[in-house]
Amino acid sequence: MVPSLSLCFLAILTSDKGTVRCRCENTAVLAEQKNVNLPGIVVDLPTLTEKDKEDILKWGVPNKIDMIALSFVRKGSDLSFQKLLGICLVENQEGVINFDEILRETDSLMVALES
Repeated sequence: MVPSLSLCFLAILTSDKGTVRCRCENTAVLAEQKNVNLPGIVVDLPTLTEKDKEDILKWGVPNKIDMIALSFVRKGSDLSFQKLLGICLVENQEGVINFDEILRETDSLMVALES
């Protein structure tokens, strides 16, 4: 796992058909389910997984949660599920490019320093 605010520097070895093979260039460890920032690349992955949506509907809504924080928001449509009320965290170049679109769809927004 990469601890908060530490960086794993990766060297790209190969890139083919949607798969990028890298080597870590420092002592950080990259664990499963961690996000990787690929500048200039549009990542076609859901911001909310089906499990996230299920958790919101089956636990969050019945328990009257006040707010949802959503990381790695890349575009305004990432926020269309149940008209999420919450904090959006923009953490990559695509999110910065779509900043105005995201801002129209959210209650509050944070931009990560490395974006």
